[in-house]
Amino acid sequence: MPPCIDSVTQRKKFIFIILYLFSPSSLAGGKMTAGLREEMSRVLGIQFKSTISDNCADVVFLYQNYGDFSGDIEYLYTEIVNRIACW
Repeated sequence: MPPCIDSVTQRKKFIFIILYLFSPSSLAGGKMTAGLREEMSRVLGIQFKSTISDNCADVVFLYQNYGDFSGDIEYLYTEIVNRIACW
């Protein structure tokens, strides 16, 4: 059974990958690229940008401490990169 795309965990995976691609320094405590928080809020249909900020604080911890989470991230990132390379 595929995961529910509306789940909080799936949202956090999406946020991690977007940060990894477009603002990697923010995963190490740096500032997020200007406008990225607003765009993620819009895409995810989240009213409050603080929800994105709160989730950003969690994603590094989840990646470092949960093998299932980091494994999914690695798989998704590899798929994205491979598909971009095929364009």
